[in-house]
Amino acid sequence: DLGLARALLPLSTVKLIHFANLIVATLLSVRVADALVKRDSGSAPTPKRTTRDQDLVSLEEELAQSLGTRIKIVPGKKAQVA
Repeated sequence: DLGLARALLPLSTVKLIHFANLIVATLLSVRVADALVKRDSGSAPTPKRTTRDQDLVSLEEELAQSLGTRIKIVPGKKAQVA
């Protein structure tokens, strides 16, 4: 199953074989297998850090200066006034 394979991807070869055998022997669901692998690895995946477009940062600063309030532009979002 693709879901089970995806759960095993972050493991080393030795652990992958161990967990694959365990999953097959006990007929674990994808969710349970994923939780088991996450618990064994002991660390959550690190979130991706994105760099902000310097043009947007510059535009935010200009608008903030002109309007006298904080401005945050989020690409791909609908216009929102907070």
